[in-house]
Amino acid sequence: MVREQVLREIAELYMHMKELELYVQEESKDLEFFLQPFAEQMRGLDHFMRAVNKGLFRRSTTSSADRGKLDDDNYIDGNLMRSRSHFVRAFFDIADFCSLVMREKIRDLLAEHSNACITATIPRYYSDIRPDLDRFAVDVAGYRAGKDVISDDCISVVRAYRARLDGLVDVTRSILSRTGALIECEQSRMSEEALRRRYDIKVGVLLAVLGAVVGAAFGFAVSHWLFAAP
Repeated sequence: MVREQVLREIAELYMHMKELELYVQEESKDLEFFLQPFAEQMRGLDHFMRAVNKGLFRRSTTSSADRGKLDDDNYIDGNLMRSRSHFVRAFFDIADFCSLVMREKIRDLLAEHSNACITATIPRYYSDIRPDLDRFAVDVAGYRAGKDVISDDCISVVRAYRARLDGLVDVTRSILSRTGALIECEQSRMSEEALRRRYDIKVGVLLAVLGAVVGAAFGFAVSHWLFAAP
């Protein structure tokens, strides 16, 4: 692989991670306790600086040092590839944490509301949104556990996952913006239930009164019949 391409990919991976880090910092206070992506980032930076150091200061310059130059090139390229690998792992670590933050924020919001109001206010939640969030978490976990993070096409995989994650972020923010609608739905549902209970009480009272009247009338009729008999 061309060295310039690897350098571009390292820079792109770093920016992906930085942007996700900023998102998580806005949405959660727990990032400081999740050190794995930053540990991977530091390992990636270590390999990157090893390559830079060798390229800037330690390359052989004598005409008889062809073998040394080849060793230097292998050292630089090897460290750049290792650096890229660590930044890929860092991306998937923080992407996994992002999906966890989104699921928790949605869960905390919806825990206070009925399934009826969730379905009425967010029609796609149970059919599409929730399965997509769960599927993303499973896919990321599978990739993190895999051994192919240093494959040549890993940057295209990262871009695909970043696009999916951006879509889920938008969906999460849309759900969180429905807080007012969910509250209104619950209030309306409670009002309807209160009206229904009052109606049931009124019907019950009316039936009780009618039963008492009918019972009294029946008792009076029976008494009259008994005492009026010759």
